[in-house]
Amino acid sequence: MEVDGGCVIVYGTVYWFVYRFVTEGVVLATTRISDSDRALLQQLAAQTGKQHQELIHEALEAFHRDLLLDGINAAFQRLKSDESAWREEQQERAAWDGVAADGVASDMLHEERVAADRVNNE
Repeated sequence: MEVDGGCVIVYGTVYWFVYRFVTEGVVLATTRISDSDRALLQQLAAQTGKQHQELIHEALEAFHRDLLLDGINAAFQRLKSDESAWREEQQERAAWDGVAADGVASDMLHEERVAADRVNNE
């Protein structure tokens, strides 16, 4: 193993490292990324003026959010595919709409539902 200008060469393979330091205590996380990912990270940093750490954090948060929303959408599709459960869901929504008393017109709620159904059916 040989260290060369910010990367480590192990058996002829170059691994770039991403470091994360936390000010409260010392936490060092090392993640291997490919040369192409490192180049992209540098390009994004140059375009945005953000540090690598911030870009990685934003990418991880976006990926986590996407996974969460994909899971929610899959669960919603399973619910809609079960006619009995979907009918029960619609009845529960109608019951809650009646007690909300928040001043929102029911036609606005209907428009929101139509828009949400359109997105979920895509």
